[in-house]
Amino acid sequence: MLKLISKTFLIIHSFLICVRILPFKYAIRVPIFFGYKCKIKVAKKGLISFSSPVSCGMVHFNSNVGTRGILSQPSVFEISGNLILGKGILFGKGAVIRVAKNATLVIGNNLTCNKNLYIQCEKEIVIGNHCLFGWCTSIRDTDGHQLLSNNSIINNSEKIIIGEKVWIASNVDVLKGAIIPNGCVVGTRTLVNKKFDEEGILIVGIPSKKVKSNIKWEV
Repeated sequence: MLKLISKTFLIIHSFLICVRILPFKYAIRVPIFFGYKCKIKVAKKGLISFSSPVSCGMVHFNSNVGTRGILSQPSVFEISGNLILGKGILFGKGAVIRVAKNATLVIGNNLTCNKNLYIQCEKEIVIGNHCLFGWCTSIRDTDGHQLLSNNSIINNSEKIIIGEKVWIASNVDVLKGAIIPNGCVVGTRTLVNKKFDEEGILIVGIPSKKVKSNIKWEV
């Protein structure tokens, strides 16, 4: 009974948020469940859309998924650009999702993220289907600040591509311009700062490098 009451309140809470940030034809279905104590801001020109048929609870933000004993930061959901979501997406507590004006973040189906995910999208980030991200994963297509030489910017944002069924372990940094192909595994505390072109490899290190081929992984 308590679980039913709790879920009912969660749906009502999420519906009130969805009405604020989504077109009503989507909001009425409550496609995004928002946990409590989230900072949510969607700009007037921010656009949230769905690549799968819209259904109730197809995305969970600030959910209880994740490793016990890991402290989480406040969750932040700030959309000024384009956010395209699939279904079966679980963001654990402490997730920070920031999509800047004119930027595009695409997230495929069945993504599960442990606590304290950080995504900062200033240009374009594409995440494929069936991915798994460990706690404190950071994905940024920008350096955060501009570097100038002779009054010209020399560190523009660069697109990031994460393929299908990629497992990124805990405390990994994925930097601008990175490409992680389908089926790859990225080891703990790796700094991914380059483009890989071989599927099914194990990537580790600072900076990142391939250490093994023909990798397969299962949950």
